[in-house]
Amino acid sequence: QADLFLSIHANASEDPKAYGMELYFQNQLAPDEESLFLANAENQNALAAKNSTKLSSQSDIDNIVDDLKRNQRISESFDLSENLFNALPRSAFGKIRNHALRQAPFYVISQTNIPAVLVEVGYISSEADKAKLATPEYQKKLASYLYAGLVKHKDVLDKKKAKSLE
Repeated sequence: QADLFLSIHANASEDPKAYGMELYFQNQLAPDEESLFLANAENQNALAAKNSTKLSSQSDIDNIVDDLKRNQRISESFDLSENLFNALPRSAFGKIRNHALRQAPFYVISQTNIPAVLVEVGYISSEADKAKLATPEYQKKLASYLYAGLVKHKDVLDKKKAKSLE
């Protein structure tokens, strides 16, 4: 009965200079090689846990309807990630601030039927991020920022709904 899915993670990198936050929203294919590589690595773990595969016997019409629904979820996921992104202070994004809002086919967000965003709250491989993430004060700040983004998203949806009823 959920309206959206927010998956919160701590990132890691072999690059010791990597730090800051990233937001990923649903997509079937990543637009850049780095996101695709990261999603593939995380998806291997998720797929290994899944014991059975589902054979598809859908008709072409069912496939078209599923594609339309998926595209709508991707669009709604982008809106959600953008509202979360805009609620966060720019200083939170560190080195990757120009690429902090990304698409990637992470299993955890791509296999939902609702708008979904994966939030990487920082790099545990960065000493600075690791130290901040370990403090309750910073955790509360992160929660407040994410909450503000969710409230903003709800407000945007409410305005769209009200406008469509006019």
